[in-house]
Amino acid sequence: IMREILKIKKLNVAINDKLIIKDLSLSINQGELVALMGANGAGKSTLVRVLLGDDTYQVKSGQITFFKKDLLSLAPEERAKLGLAFVWQQAPAIKGVELFTLLNLIQEIHDGDYDYQLADSLLFREINANFSGGEKKIAELVQVLNQNPRLLIIDELDSGLDIENLKIVLTALKKELKKKNMALLIISHSGAVLEEIKVQRITILRHGELICQSRDVKKMLNTIKKYGYQKCESCQNCL
Repeated sequence: IMREILKIKKLNVAINDKLIIKDLSLSINQGELVALMGANGAGKSTLVRVLLGDDTYQVKSGQITFFKKDLLSLAPEERAKLGLAFVWQQAPAIKGVELFTLLNLIQEIHDGDYDYQLADSLLFREINANFSGGEKKIAELVQVLNQNPRLLIIDELDSGLDIENLKIVLTALKKELKKKNMALLIISHSGAVLEEIKVQRITILRHGELICQSRDVKKMLNTIKKYGYQKCESCQNCL
């Protein structure tokens, strides 16, 4: 039986009274790998920020539950404790703190068991200080995997990563997703990354509305590649 862990119901979100997310409903099951796609400005990042508890955005109406708890009533750190984790596109630098120190702290708090091998060469450097794009992504992924997440949200996994580092990150990620039966919500424009991770469902946002979702990942990616997201509005093949 598929266990639903995240449920978003009729969500409406505004910033400065301008509605950005409109009547959005979406659910994710335990261990399910879901991609969120859409043109820039479609509302993808807004949705993620609301899930994480960014109060810049006003939730006008709707509900979000995570493991049957009302997510909107929880502080960001409480959401993290419940198992919601996020890999940022722009991670901050922390001067004077070595990555190794932070990882040990995270392991203690979250009872993590992920090994640091992926970030071997970065362990005794200050966090994100003079890190390349790829190093930042690797450092952050190791931090996040040590939080024992139950739902991992990743924004543009391949941004700033060269082919070599992308391979390393993808291999590590796939292994952990499988081992921990972790759910994934990945925001991406890259069909190659989504196929490599083997996402099971693609959802499309357009102007703040969820206009289409499909489990026929290959067909969906080919259609978007060929016609762009406009085609999704008239698509009849939704779940």
